[in-house]
Amino acid sequence: MNSLKRYENRIPKEDLKGLVGIKPYQTIRVNTIKVTTEELIKRLTEKGFSLITHPLNENIIIINKEPFSAGATTEYLAGYYIIQDAASVMSVIELDLKEGELVLDMTAAPGAKTTHISQELKNTGVIIACEIDKKRVKSVMHNCDRMGCENVIGLRMDSKEVSKLGLEFDKILLDAPCSAEGTLHKHPEVLTKETNYRNIISEQTALIEAGIKVLKKGGIMVYSTCAINPDENEGIVQHAINQGMKLISPLSNGGKPAIGLPNARRYYPHTDGTQGFFIARLMKK
Repeated sequence: MNSLKRYENRIPKEDLKGLVGIKPYQTIRVNTIKVTTEELIKRLTEKGFSLITHPLNENIIIINKEPFSAGATTEYLAGYYIIQDAASVMSVIELDLKEGELVLDMTAAPGAKTTHISQELKNTGVIIACEIDKKRVKSVMHNCDRMGCENVIGLRMDSKEVSKLGLEFDKILLDAPCSAEGTLHKHPEVLTKETNYRNIISEQTALIEAGIKVLKKGGIMVYSTCAINPDENEGIVQHAINQGMKLISPLSNGGKPAIGLPNARRYYPHTDGTQGFFIARLMKK
């Protein structure tokens, strides 16, 4: 059974159609720790790549044509960029990071967002990057090393137990484990595989509650998923609101208003050229 049928009466038809019928742009994020966007475009253009900047952010580059894999260039190996979907980039932009802040990345692997947080902090402050799987922690730190990120502490731990660290964070990113139905352009199997939504939602709820506990008063948490399921997105955000969080306006004009929560955002291939994605910006009152 096509899993998207379960959303026919909950998500606008044009969004479901766009999710299935349109492929997102192939994008990379420039690592401004090491290079400018202009310099990177120049270097890759000389190798035969056809590139333009993404309208969502000047440090996102759309690859229109590649003579060979973007993951096999000297610049990639040197950490000048990372292959990353544009909506994923925007989740970190919504943190509105300031130099010197203490930041928690609750589910950090493989490290694209972790390295972006480091970039936005200009290698200042401290990022605690949590990942429960040993191999995936290694992938986070490998990407940090490759991209010159010097302010990251990678921890192999369950983020639901993050209060044991005894820290309060200025900003928290929770890119939650999810059903991943927004990534079907890469993983078409998500349409037909059996998914235990109840377990996923239970995990998301426990993670956001753990994050709320360690966020400073007035601090910002960004909750994101690559799911389209309202129960994993708007439902979890509403739970956070019930726990004392305030949903605040997004910093970007990207995406479209979420279902019943106009300050949260949904991204789709047909509207933003991204994978299916959800972003909500929350403040602890």
